[in-house]
This record gives sequence, C-alpha cells and structure tokens, in this order.
Amino acid sequence: MYIKRIPFIFVGLISPLFAIASPSFFAAGTSSTMGHSSIGHHLLSASNNPAAADLVVTDKDTFRMGFLSSAGMSIEYGDIDNFQDELDDILDLLDEGNVTLQDADSTVDRFNAVLESMGDAGYFRFGGGLRIPGLPVVFRSQLLKGTMTVDASMDFLAKGSVLDSPLSFAFSNANVEFQTNSSLYLKGASLLRVGVGYSRPVWAQTSGQFQGRLIAGTRLNVYSMELSKQVIGFETIGDDEVSDIVKDEYDKNQVSSSAAGLDVGVIWQASRYQVGLTLSNLNQPSFEYGSVGVNCDTLTSTARDNCFIAQTNVNSGRIKASEEHEMSLLGTLDAAFYVMPNWSLATSYDVADYNDPVGDEVQYFSVSTTHTPSSRWLPAWRVGYRANLAGEKLSQLGLGTTLFGLFNLDLAYGLESTTIDGSSAPRSLGFSFGFEQRL
Repeated sequence: MYIKRIPFIFVGLISPLFAIASPSFFAAGTSSTMGHSSIGHHLLSASNNPAAADLVVTDKDTFRMGFLSSAGMSIEYGDIDNFQDELDDILDLLDEGNVTLQDADSTVDRFNAVLESMGDAGYFRFGGGLRIPGLPVVFRSQLLKGTMTVDASMDFLAKGSVLDSPLSFAFSNANVEFQTNSSLYLKGASLLRVGVGYSRPVWAQTSGQFQGRLIAGTRLNVYSMELSKQVIGFETIGDDEVSDIVKDEYDKNQVSSSAAGLDVGVIWQASRYQVGLTLSNLNQPSFEYGSVGVNCDTLTSTARDNCFIAQTNVNSGRIKASEEHEMSLLGTLDAAFYVMPNWSLATSYDVADYNDPVGDEVQYFSVSTTHTPSSRWLPAWRVGYRANLAGEKLSQLGLGTTLFGLFNLDLAYGLESTTIDGSSAPRSLGFSFGFEQRL
C-alpha cells in the first residue's frame, strides 16, 4: 500500500538539500553567538553594520582578512512529538494484512489526526553558509580616507512542510485501498552575495561629558539568487525514488535572478560603549519563484499528478501559484558596553519582523558577552542568547571560542524541545567554524 511510502518523504527531503547550489540566511561564524553586534575584535563584525569596518582595523594594523572566515549548518524541526512513532504504529497495522472495515475506520481516524498535526506544525528547515575563502578583506586607505571592505558569501535555506488532506479508503477486489491528497511542500533558496563597503569617522566630540566619534558606512551588495518550490503528493513517491523526484522537481522549477541592494549604517563610539543603527536593503530588491499548479494539462505522469495537487492547494488559498521574495527594508539596532578593553557586553535587535526566502517570519534579538585575551595563547570565549521574536519564536544558547587568536568555533543549542523516537531533542541546532586574521 502506497501509504507505506510516506516516511521516506522525510528521508528523501534531506538528501537533495545538500545538492542545492549554494542573503545571508545563515548566522555565520561568531555572529551565530553574538547576533549582529559589532565588536572590533571579530572580523565578521564588518559584515553586520557597514560602519563597523572602521572598528576591525586600527591605525597600526590597517589590514585584516579571513582565511576561511566561516562555514556552518543549522537545522530546525516543527513542534510535533513522536510523529514517526505514530506513523510506525499505523504502518504496523497495515502490514498485518486482511484489514477489516473496523480496522480501516480506526486507521483513518488515527492517521488523519497525525496528518492534521503535521499540517498545523510539522516542518523541517535546513540551512548553511560559507564565506568565500580569503574574505572578508578589510583595509584602511589613506588615499580614500576611510576603510574599505570586500566580502562574499554563499548561503542556502530549505524548508519542507506538509499540506495535509484527509485519508480515505475504498474496497477494491475485497481489499482496502487507502487514498490521500496529502503532499510535501518544499521551498528552497540559494544565494551568492558579493559586497563592497566603505566606512569612515564623520564627526568627533573631543570635550565635554559625551566624548566620542560618529562613524558612518555604506555597502553595495550584488545578489544572485535561485528560488524554487514544489508540491509532491505522498501517492506519487516510491521508496527508492524519493531523492530523485525531489531533486528533479526542484531543478525544473528553479528560477535564477540577480539584483543589487544597498545598506547603510552609523555607530557612535565612546571610550566605554558604542551604539549603532543599520538600515539594510534600502531599495528592497525582489526575486521570483517558479510557479506551481499552472498549465497542468501540458505535463505528463508524476509531474502532472503533482501539478493538480498543487492546483487544489492554490485554489483553496493554502499556497500561492506565483510569488516573489522581497528583501524588506530592515532596521537593526546594536550596542556594546566594554567592562574592560577586552571584555564586552553586547546586544542587537531587529526593529520589525520580515519574511525570509522560504516565507517564515523572523525578527531577531540577541544578547552576548565576549572576552578576548591580549595573548593569542589564551582562548577567547563568548556566550550568547539569540531569539526569534516572530514566527515560531524559538531561542538558542550560543557558545563560542577562539583558539590561538585564529580558529573560531561556535555552537548553537535550541532552548525549546520536541520528542523524537521517544527522546527529548532540541528543536534547533547549529554549528559554525572559521579561520581569520587576528586584530
């Protein structure tokens, strides 16, 4: 019975994610612990607030670069307890054979409850990112009277969720046949970003109570983004072809587009503290998805079946046939207080929520503390809390260290949990590592 193929959908979902060609959807490197705080000890601060490039170099050390600044992955699950166990119990019942009408009724009732839960809260997100080796490069130029930054990254994000539809059955040749239009809804995005930035102090207060300087910066980003979405009916998937179907459908529906985006930022830096504001995506660039549920009659076989299932979900308003992803104008506040020159407390806050490329609402808040010893032989450490104030409202604890002033390792552990195979597990996990030149 084809209902047995449903567990393989989730196995098949994972494989093509690694095959997706790779904006920064991914909190990279030290940012996975510190959020979008701008601490000069950390080179990747220059990738947050454009004005922060002036902080990561000094008049003495005017050049820094990343050898492999960051590479990492993250995973997130929906809040569905023991879904696989429930499904296994149903499959065991089906494997008994000679399903009676009473067994069929109870199977439908039980499985429909599982499907409804999956439709409400079941999803799987997988993302990752890589800084182009050698970048970012930050250097102070006397000729330009400021600090230049060149940066590039490749990031990807994929989400799988369930579009549930009731399970029903009918008798055929004295056998029970189960049917459902439930399907997997997969959205994926990959992005190559190249950015060039410039920052410099624009004003200084040298006397009085509020001594400090105002640093301004701007960054031009060039984006090349690929977006794809697909609807794959449970009935159309066979045990041995899940990965191929998902990947083939993804590739067929993939749309590539390019655009440019502009970011600006300011930082007020005093002797013991700093505050900053970043405005990202001033021109709000947009990118197109491929369409689903259209021109179904022109297709054949499995693709045609999936198209009609997508069309049904479009007509019911559950998904859109065509859509764009727009990089929304985003304001981010950041601040840091220096307990000692090498010990800081920092925070960052997105002032509004926005949609990421797979359609989830996000609005991040972070708070962290970092200590960077003067000697490279002593490990640096950082601890952070990062929360999404919108959407699923998940939070993470971040722990990071820098060894020999060169190697960064950061881990993120979700504070919310779900049950998988009878054991409690965090709903989100992530890791990142990198090598960068010390300040």
